Amino acid sequence: MLFRPPRKAWLREVVGQARSRPGLNTAPTTMAGVKQMVKALKLGQSLGLLPDQVPPAGMGVWAPFFGRDAYTMTLSARLGPAN
Repeated sequence: MLFRPPRKAWLREVVGQARSRPGLNTAPTTMAGVKQMVKALKLGQSLGLLPDQVPPAGMGVWAPFFGRDAYTMTLSARLGPAN
């Protein structure tokens, strides 16, 4: 799971513990995190992307989502097999 850790140290610890689950690995929102996800895909592992943040104007794409267009990040498309 790719996520940006909270800025406040006490909240980082709380969120980190809440997201700790057996079989769930988290990755930082950095190139190192993206490399970690690519490695997982190459090993046949599953990924979970939680696109809960709206990308800045011009940095995302409009994609169909349950019959409606939604403005979302491009990461999932970039991780596809053609890339």
